[in-house]
Amino acid sequence: MGLSREFLKGLELDKSTIDAIMAEYGSGVTELKEEIIALKEKNANMKKDSDELATLQKDFKELEKAKKDLEKQNSELASQKTELETNNANSLKAIKKEYAIKKAILKSAPIDDVSYRAHLDDSKIEYDEEKDSLVGFEEQDKAIKEKYAFLFNQGATGGEHGDIKNGGDGLLSIEDAINQTM
Repeated sequence: MGLSREFLKGLELDKSTIDAIMAEYGSGVTELKEEIIALKEKNANMKKDSDELATLQKDFKELEKAKKDLEKQNSELASQKTELETNNANSLKAIKKEYAIKKAILKSAPIDDVSYRAHLDDSKIEYDEEKDSLVGFEEQDKAIKEKYAFLFNQGATGGEHGDIKNGGDGLLSIEDAINQTM
């Protein structure tokens, strides 16, 4: 429903007045049509912006979730790293302790390392990394030497030659054996 020439003619207006009214009405309608077009464009742009905003919000939520997942994973990896470092340090300390015990056993010079080792209580021996030494070994070594003296070379070969002294390994060189029998 709009303003029409027939309506104005029905009001018995003259042609110049009808033309003037229609021209004014036409310019107003044109302005309103242009405003409607502009508002539709603005509405379309706002809808597009709203869709983009919704997409950005969705992406943001996904990124937040991914960030939380990565933080959780990072925390788990940090925990695993700490655990591995601790295990490594403990393993290295155990290896150093074992090496120090073997070195001390060699220094103690038993005839049979395995038999000697069977009498050691490793749980009572501590390894001091700063001093690179064993704590608790000497006491056990002394007790083993007293209680199980047979595990250590007494310096005599025995046998038909009696107390023949040797170089500490329980064996005489051929030259020493010949010299002692002569």
